Amino acid sequence: MYTQPFLAFTNKHAATFTISSETVTNWEASSGEEWTIPIIFQYTKLAKFGPFPAAYQVGIADYLESPDGGPSWKLRTTFTLLLPRKK
Repeated sequence: MYTQPFLAFTNKHAATFTISSETVTNWEASSGEEWTIPIIFQYTKLAKFGPFPAAYQVGIADYLESPDGGPSWKLRTTFTLLLPRKK
């Protein structure tokens, strides 16, 4: 099972603050190993990349629960270039 709840707030400066999770459950895993639950804090800013709009994102996650040998934290960066169609 995979669930992705999130709460996001965007301000007037095109910055978005998000708290989310990407929870995974393996119902066939042994007891105590079923859940992977990260809490992710992200910041996204819309800005220009040359003549094109782009989204820059950075995030950090702490794992509330993970299987033995699983992660305890993660860092995420994302760059999205938006290429509008010509009219």
